Amino acid sequence: MRSPLPTETIECPLCSGAGRLKRSEILDRLGVKDFARVAQLSAEEAFRLLQSKHDHERQNGWARFEAELSRRTSELRDHYKNELRAAQSEKDGLARRVEDCLREVAQLRERNQALESELSKVARVGKREEMDFAEEARTWAGVSVSEKLPRNGDFILAYRDPGGAPLEPRMLLDNKCKTTVTEGGETDSRKSPSRHHHRICIKSGENMLRPRGTGSIYLQKGSSSWWVKYYRNGKPYRESTHTQDEGKAKQFLKQRLAEITTGNFIGPRAERIRVDELAEDFLRDYRINGRKSLPDAQARWRLHLKPFFGNLRAVEVSSDLVARYVDSRQQQGAENATINRELACLKRMYHLAQRMTPLKVQRVPMFPKLKEDNIRKGFLEDMAYSRLLTACPELWFRLLLELGRTYGWRKGELLQMRAREVDLLARTLRLEPGTTKNRDGREVTMTDTIYRLMSMLLAGKHPDDFVLTRKDGTPVRDFRKTWWAACIRAGIGQMVCGKCLRPVIGKKCEPCNSDNLKYQGLIFHDLRRTAARNLRRAGVAEGVIQKIGGWRTRSVFERYAIVTQSDIVEAMTKLQSHQNGHSFGHSESEMAGTRNSQSAN
Repeated sequence: MRSPLPTETIECPLCSGAGRLKRSEILDRLGVKDFARVAQLSAEEAFRLLQSKHDHERQNGWARFEAELSRRTSELRDHYKNELRAAQSEKDGLARRVEDCLREVAQLRERNQALESELSKVARVGKREEMDFAEEARTWAGVSVSEKLPRNGDFILAYRDPGGAPLEPRMLLDNKCKTTVTEGGETDSRKSPSRHHHRICIKSGENMLRPRGTGSIYLQKGSSSWWVKYYRNGKPYRESTHTQDEGKAKQFLKQRLAEITTGNFIGPRAERIRVDELAEDFLRDYRINGRKSLPDAQARWRLHLKPFFGNLRAVEVSSDLVARYVDSRQQQGAENATINRELACLKRMYHLAQRMTPLKVQRVPMFPKLKEDNIRKGFLEDMAYSRLLTACPELWFRLLLELGRTYGWRKGELLQMRAREVDLLARTLRLEPGTTKNRDGREVTMTDTIYRLMSMLLAGKHPDDFVLTRKDGTPVRDFRKTWWAACIRAGIGQMVCGKCLRPVIGKKCEPCNSDNLKYQGLIFHDLRRTAARNLRRAGVAEGVIQKIGGWRTRSVFERYAIVTQSDIVEAMTKLQSHQNGHSFGHSESEMAGTRNSQSAN
């Protein structure tokens, strides 16, 4: 018995949606309009009918797809054939244009040769004074001659443009290439004529064109100054000459060309570098190399050099300007040694700039070397040394004084000394390399006095602690007031007024009512000279003295003038005692006669 077809819905397993079909959908699927026909079908027959319907639709779909694919393939084939034909046509057009350009280049070359031939003819004809130059020039091909200017030996010629069209008379130029001539004979003040025309200025038959490689001068629109253009290694340079004089502009161009020829050219950009940029490079070099004098260099630039040179270009600094700076600093009361150190900073800036790549300066000005009268003169005698120890009995001050007087070490070297640099067992003192002024290390043996003071001062300290510390344990940094007070009490120093230079007792100068006081007397650096003198008196070789005190060269060592007046007196006494009892070739009778004559007189 056939199973009846559902009257409401039926499951269609062949559909992609896998849903249930309603009556109307079943009718559409089966392709019938009478639902009574559907009601007579069994489920199996309806399924077969649906399957055949799906197969028919699938076959029709493939047929439509193949037809569409064939149509699209044909369209694409036709499209690319059209594109290929258009590209080939464009290629043929470009080939024809290249051929036209080559023919035009050949014509221009022929035209250039003809112009060169005419120029040589101009030079030859110009030397014939008996020939009418203007009349013959009118017969030349591609040349127009002005008839509006008086015939005073100057002729105005203008070539036709590259297209062959002749120039109008008002486009003709005079012999300075600065004004144009109108048809009525009047001049036009336009500075630069149309650049689309080739022009040449000839005076008395002389060719005024510049040869290749010699640059050019011109007047730029909106500028009254002459400009120059030149080449270096194929790169063009344009710059203003800052002058309205054509002759000076030509000299400027010659100078630039000479710099390029001799290899001294640095370019307009480098000439705009200012001195403050050189100062930045100079201070950076000090920081990179870890120079201890960096704060001094910064102060010299900020306080003295920058106000005078900071806003100037580096090329503007000359020897005359440096001399004016020296004069102004001397009028301000600066010592020659101070001025020399400032000029040394400025000189270093220029030398660094000259070594850079690319160059920032081409030349270095001449910097004078002023005569310095800074030879050390102070000594600490034995009696003054005893009074100085009594005036300040603090332990750190006594050790500092003893170290300076014995070894001649500098103040900064002593204040930076650490406990690890002292070996009490070996009784040695050591300054590590890099901690001294010349970065050389030193090692000496302690005297008995220094050993006792050092033992007391190092009690309870760690290796990284400073040797010279006050009673509260703080490191000694600045002891100028302590030094001044001790020297004044010892009678080897005094405070004077900064205005009247009178000695002052107290904190204020009574005559001029000024509290601007300054110290005069023994300074700590005088102990360095005292140590050198004492070592020399003890018979120590000068080479050993230089090693102990840290003098690297003998020339610096001799600046300390370690020979005192007492040394000279002692030397004369030794000479006198040596000469006693020696006649040096004179007989006793001659010596007696000399003494009698001296007594008679």
